[in-house]
Amino acid sequence: MVTDTAAPPLVRPARTAVHELVAAAWTAAEAAGDLPPVPEGTSRPELDVVRPGRPEHGDYASSVALKLARPLRRAPAAIAEAIATHLRARAGDVLDDVSVAAPGFINVR
Repeated sequence: MVTDTAAPPLVRPARTAVHELVAAAWTAAEAAGDLPPVPEGTSRPELDVVRPGRPEHGDYASSVALKLARPLRRAPAAIAEAIATHLRARAGDVLDDVSVAAPGFINVR
């Protein structure tokens, strides 16, 4: 009798996958010129992906656009929309919905 001792394949938690997708969309928005890079001498804000307190806000949400508003000198909603546009393009087949809510939250389902 042969037994398989191989470990089961690793599965990323959904929150980790969404975090990676939002990070990639942020990078893509910068590369496309839709967002400027964070100015030199300014630390890049931490990217957060959390479960919102209210289910109607989606399965996951990020407030990274609010954190980027001051260093980029742009409205948080415009930053969120730039990231959300790239997020939809990159993960449209994986995510059911990507929306922007005032003042600059990115909500994901």
